[in-house]
Amino acid sequence: MGCIANLLHLEDRSCASLFRYYTLHIIPPLPNGNCPRFYPVIILYTVFRLEPLIVLGVLFFLLCIMSCKMLIRHVALGSKLTIENEVFCKKSIESYFVKYREILDTLYSIEEELSFPVFVMQITDLVGLYAFLVRFASYDPNYTLSYTGAATFMALRAILSFFCVCSAAAAVHDADEKAKRCNEEMWQRTLSAGFTLKQKKLQFCSF
Repeated sequence: MGCIANLLHLEDRSCASLFRYYTLHIIPPLPNGNCPRFYPVIILYTVFRLEPLIVLGVLFFLLCIMSCKMLIRHVALGSKLTIENEVFCKKSIESYFVKYREILDTLYSIEEELSFPVFVMQITDLVGLYAFLVRFASYDPNYTLSYTGAATFMALRAILSFFCVCSAAAAVHDADEKAKRCNEEMWQRTLSAGFTLKQKKLQFCSF
Protein backbone atom coordinates (compact mmCIF):
# COMPACT_ATOMS: atom_id res chain seq x y z
CA MET A 1 0.00 0.00 0.00
CA GLY A 2 2.76 2.43 0.85
CA CYS A 3 4.62 1.65 -2.36
CA ILE A 4 1.49 2.12 -4.45
CA ALA A 5 0.69 5.41 -2.72
CA ASN A 6 4.18 6.67 -3.44
CA LEU A 7 4.36 5.46 -7.02
CA LEU A 8 1.00 6.81 -8.13
CA HIS A 9 1.91 10.43 -7.45
CA LEU A 10 5.41 10.47 -8.89
CA GLU A 11 6.21 12.72 -11.80
CA ASP A 12 9.10 12.41 -14.19
CA ARG A 13 10.63 15.62 -12.94
CA SER A 14 10.57 14.41 -9.34
CA CYS A 15 12.05 11.08 -10.36
CA ALA A 16 14.86 12.85 -12.22
CA SER A 17 15.76 14.96 -9.18
CA LEU A 18 15.61 11.94 -6.88
CA PHE A 19 17.74 9.96 -9.33
CA ARG A 20 20.40 12.69 -9.28
CA TYR A 21 20.31 12.81 -5.49
CA TYR A 22 20.67 9.07 -4.88
CA THR A 23 23.34 8.60 -7.57
CA LEU A 24 25.33 11.61 -6.29
CA HIS A 25 25.04 13.23 -9.75
CA ILE A 26 27.26 10.51 -11.19
CA ILE A 27 24.66 8.96 -13.50
CA PRO A 28 22.68 11.56 -15.49
CA PRO A 29 18.90 11.07 -15.70
CA LEU A 30 17.14 10.37 -18.96
CA PRO A 31 15.10 13.05 -20.71
CA ASN A 32 11.96 10.94 -20.18
CA GLY A 33 11.01 7.74 -18.40
CA ASN A 34 13.03 8.15 -15.21
CA CYS A 35 10.30 6.86 -12.89
CA PRO A 36 10.48 3.19 -14.01
CA ARG A 37 14.21 3.25 -13.30
CA PHE A 38 13.50 4.63 -9.85
CA TYR A 39 10.70 2.22 -8.88
CA PRO A 40 13.01 -0.42 -7.30
CA VAL A 41 14.64 2.24 -5.12
CA ILE A 42 11.28 3.53 -3.92
CA ILE A 43 10.02 0.02 -3.22
CA LEU A 44 13.13 -0.93 -1.24
CA TYR A 45 13.07 2.37 0.66
CA THR A 46 9.41 1.94 1.58
CA VAL A 47 9.88 -1.69 2.63
CA PHE A 48 12.95 -1.04 4.78
CA ARG A 49 11.33 2.02 6.31
CA LEU A 50 7.91 0.62 7.15
CA GLU A 51 8.45 -3.13 7.45
CA PRO A 52 10.38 -3.06 10.78
CA LEU A 53 7.79 -0.74 12.32
CA ILE A 54 4.89 -2.89 11.15
CA VAL A 55 6.54 -6.13 12.31
CA LEU A 56 7.39 -4.60 15.69
CA GLY A 57 3.88 -3.25 16.15
CA VAL A 58 2.23 -6.56 15.24
CA LEU A 59 4.64 -8.50 17.47
CA PHE A 60 4.02 -6.21 20.43
CA PHE A 61 0.25 -6.34 19.87
CA LEU A 62 0.22 -10.16 19.75
CA LEU A 63 2.41 -10.45 22.84
CA CYS A 64 0.12 -8.07 24.72
CA ILE A 65 -2.96 -10.06 23.70
CA MET A 66 -1.32 -13.32 24.81
CA SER A 67 -0.27 -11.76 28.12
CA CYS A 68 -3.77 -10.41 28.67
CA LYS A 69 -5.29 -13.84 28.05
CA MET A 70 -2.85 -15.45 30.50
CA LEU A 71 -3.79 -12.93 33.19
CA ILE A 72 -7.51 -13.41 32.55
CA ARG A 73 -7.12 -17.20 32.85
CA HIS A 74 -5.15 -16.66 36.06
CA VAL A 75 -7.96 -14.57 37.53
CA ALA A 76 -10.51 -17.22 36.50
CA LEU A 77 -8.38 -19.91 38.17
CA GLY A 78 -8.21 -17.89 41.37
CA SER A 79 -11.99 -17.58 41.55
CA LYS A 80 -12.33 -21.38 41.34
CA LEU A 81 -10.00 -22.17 44.22
CA THR A 82 -11.61 -23.36 47.46
CA ILE A 83 -10.29 -23.54 51.00
CA GLU A 84 -12.31 -26.50 52.29
CA ASN A 85 -9.25 -28.67 52.95
CA GLU A 86 -5.97 -27.47 54.43
CA VAL A 87 -3.70 -29.60 52.22
CA PHE A 88 -5.67 -28.85 49.06
CA CYS A 89 -5.65 -25.15 49.88
CA LYS A 90 -1.89 -25.09 50.44
CA LYS A 91 -1.06 -26.90 47.20
CA SER A 92 -3.52 -24.88 45.17
CA ILE A 93 -2.35 -21.55 46.51
CA GLU A 94 1.31 -22.43 45.98
CA SER A 95 0.60 -23.44 42.39
CA TYR A 96 -1.53 -20.33 41.91
CA PHE A 97 1.18 -17.89 42.98
CA VAL A 98 3.94 -19.78 41.18
CA LYS A 99 1.99 -19.40 37.94
CA TYR A 100 1.46 -15.72 38.66
CA ARG A 101 5.20 -15.27 39.20
CA GLU A 102 5.89 -16.96 35.87
CA ILE A 103 3.41 -14.63 34.13
CA LEU A 104 5.08 -11.62 35.74
CA ASP A 105 8.50 -12.82 34.63
CA THR A 106 7.18 -13.09 31.08
CA LEU A 107 5.72 -9.58 31.23
CA TYR A 108 8.96 -8.16 32.62
CA SER A 109 10.93 -9.84 29.83
CA ILE A 110 8.63 -8.36 27.18
CA GLU A 111 8.87 -4.93 28.79
CA GLU A 112 12.65 -5.09 29.05
CA GLU A 113 13.18 -6.19 25.46
CA LEU A 114 10.52 -4.13 23.66
CA SER A 115 10.06 -0.98 25.75
CA PHE A 116 12.65 1.13 23.93
CA PRO A 117 11.81 -0.08 20.37
CA VAL A 118 8.10 0.50 21.00
CA PHE A 119 8.89 3.95 22.40
CA VAL A 120 10.84 4.81 19.24
CA MET A 121 7.97 3.45 17.12
CA GLN A 122 5.47 5.63 18.99
CA ILE A 123 7.66 8.69 18.47
CA THR A 124 7.85 7.86 14.76
CA ASP A 125 4.07 7.58 14.57
CA LEU A 126 3.61 10.93 16.31
CA VAL A 127 6.11 12.56 13.97
CA GLY A 128 4.19 11.15 11.02
CA LEU A 129 0.93 12.55 12.38
CA TYR A 130 2.55 15.92 12.99
CA ALA A 131 3.92 16.03 9.44
CA PHE A 132 0.48 15.13 8.09
CA LEU A 133 -1.18 17.91 10.09
CA VAL A 134 1.45 20.44 9.03
CA ARG A 135 0.88 19.57 5.38
CA PHE A 136 -2.89 19.63 5.48
CA ALA A 137 -3.31 22.50 7.93
CA SER A 138 -1.00 25.03 6.32
CA TYR A 139 -2.02 28.66 6.77
CA ASP A 140 -0.31 29.67 3.54
CA PRO A 141 -2.99 29.86 0.80
CA ASN A 142 -0.31 29.47 -1.87
CA TYR A 143 0.95 26.22 -0.41
CA THR A 144 0.38 23.31 -2.76
CA LEU A 145 0.20 19.88 -1.24
CA SER A 146 2.31 17.22 -2.94
CA TYR A 147 2.11 13.43 -2.58
CA THR A 148 -1.36 13.51 -1.03
CA GLY A 149 -1.88 9.76 -1.25
CA ALA A 150 1.44 8.90 0.38
CA ALA A 151 0.90 11.46 3.17
CA THR A 152 -2.60 10.14 3.84
CA PHE A 153 -1.40 6.55 3.91
CA MET A 154 1.43 7.35 6.35
CA ALA A 155 -0.96 9.25 8.63
CA LEU A 156 -3.53 6.43 8.65
CA ARG A 157 -0.82 3.85 9.32
CA ALA A 158 0.55 5.98 12.17
CA ILE A 159 -2.92 6.42 13.73
CA LEU A 160 -3.69 2.70 13.47
CA SER A 161 -0.30 1.70 14.88
CA PHE A 162 -0.47 4.21 17.73
CA PHE A 163 -3.95 3.23 18.89
CA CYS A 164 -3.33 -0.51 18.52
CA VAL A 165 -0.20 -0.34 20.65
CA CYS A 166 -1.84 1.90 23.26
CA SER A 167 -4.98 -0.24 23.47
CA ALA A 168 -2.96 -3.45 23.79
CA ALA A 169 -0.80 -2.00 26.57
CA ALA A 170 -3.90 -0.65 28.36
CA ALA A 171 -5.58 -4.09 28.15
CA VAL A 172 -2.54 -5.74 29.76
CA HIS A 173 -2.48 -3.09 32.50
CA ASP A 174 -6.19 -3.61 33.22
CA ALA A 175 -5.80 -7.40 33.33
CA ASP A 176 -2.82 -7.07 35.67
CA GLU A 177 -4.85 -4.84 38.00
CA LYS A 178 -7.60 -7.48 38.10
CA ALA A 179 -5.01 -10.18 38.83
CA LYS A 180 -3.57 -8.12 41.70
CA ARG A 181 -7.03 -7.65 43.20
CA CYS A 182 -7.65 -11.39 42.87
CA ASN A 183 -4.33 -12.08 44.61
CA GLU A 184 -5.26 -9.76 47.48
CA GLU A 185 -8.58 -11.55 47.90
CA MET A 186 -6.76 -14.89 47.83
CA TRP A 187 -4.36 -13.77 50.56
CA GLN A 188 -7.24 -12.50 52.68
CA ARG A 189 -9.11 -15.80 52.27
CA THR A 190 -5.96 -17.74 53.11
CA LEU A 191 -5.22 -15.74 56.25
CA SER A 192 -8.84 -15.91 57.35
CA ALA A 193 -8.95 -19.68 56.79
CA GLY A 194 -5.72 -20.17 58.71
CA PHE A 195 -6.96 -18.04 61.61
CA THR A 196 -10.28 -19.90 61.71
CA LEU A 197 -8.55 -23.29 61.59
CA LYS A 198 -6.20 -22.27 64.43
CA GLN A 199 -9.14 -21.17 66.57
CA LYS A 200 -10.93 -24.50 65.98
CA LYS A 201 -7.79 -26.43 67.01
CA LEU A 202 -7.46 -24.37 70.19
CA GLN A 203 -11.11 -24.93 71.06
CA PHE A 204 -10.73 -28.69 70.46
CA CYS A 205 -7.63 -28.84 72.66
CA SER A 206 -9.36 -26.93 75.46
CA PHE A 207 -12.11 -29.52 75.56
